[in-house]
Amino acid sequence: MMFNADVNGIDFVLPQPPRGFHWHLAVDTSGSAPRDLFTAGEEPAVDHSKSRRLSPRASAIFVTRKAERNADH
Repeated sequence: MMFNADVNGIDFVLPQPPRGFHWHLAVDTSGSAPRDLFTAGEEPAVDHSKSRRLSPRASAIFVTRKAERNADH
């Protein structure tokens, strides 16, 4: 979870997810519908190595999901 109570946007960096997992964005109160709340299992993946700007007075919730294996392996 990320919370920004400031009047300015703040950059956050997600920690490395557990091995074999990826971060996915579940909720972002700074987004406009339909990019603010995602259906369980349909959350978009996010790159944990890049910083993420959180708008003023906003919050975001991230979940980890097991990485899907490539069908070729």
